[in-house]
Amino acid sequence: MTDFSKKLFAATRTDGLGGRLTAMVNAKYLADKMGCRFGFTWNNQDVAKMEFHSADVIDKIFSPDFIDKHWLGEKIDLAGFAILGGSKFSRSSLEADARRKGFQGWICDDFSVLKRFQQGWAKSWLPGNTPARRGHETFRTLGFSQAVRGAFDAAGKCRFSQPTAALHLRSGDIVRGNFRSTLLYGDKVIPSTLARAIVLKLKSKGLATLLVGQDRATLEYLKAETGAFLVDDFGADQFEDQTLRTFF
Repeated sequence: MTDFSKKLFAATRTDGLGGRLTAMVNAKYLADKMGCRFGFTWNNQDVAKMEFHSADVIDKIFSPDFIDKHWLGEKIDLAGFAILGGSKFSRSSLEADARRKGFQGWICDDFSVLKRFQQGWAKSWLPGNTPARRGHETFRTLGFSQAVRGAFDAAGKCRFSQPTAALHLRSGDIVRGNFRSTLLYGDKVIPSTLARAIVLKLKSKGLATLLVGQDRATLEYLKAETGAFLVDDFGADQFEDQTLRTFF
């Protein structure tokens, strides 16, 4: 008899902060939904040693209790694990996986995992039962450190004076690192002149724009040209620590 509750949904990404947290949300949602274990890996590297990412050491981001309960170490042996995200799956298919000899669990690193999870046509039509809603609700259950929660609380007090759109301007390793030599991630980046045109288009429709990004010169240029807001306008500069600033 297979003890389904002992199987593990794991997040094992080693890239940037957003990618890791997305995988963790995937894994924890499915673990909670299926009554299984949840775990994640985290390479314990200081952000100062990572040229473009904001994935800091684990005890700076998560609470001690959360780490003790769910951290699997810096990496795990993937033998005995299935990879989710490449195709649709359901509770019955997961249960079939679990009955295989030597099976340990599922890796949930693919960003499309929650979109691939089939819960039946009736549940799929329920209001709010979307991957985005599931992810949002699960994100709130992650055990962040007190300092990170303080950054969330500070951001939650911000108020916008008018309808506002947010524009995330990607740079980092896609523009200046190893990935600049490939077009694989090119669709994540736009020229600053196009960003300027987007902000002005939004402005013509009565929307303000909040710019989020890492390239300070580009952000200052766009603010001067368009009047767009930066996160510093809402208090991000109160956080000298880059990790807390990122969470804010």
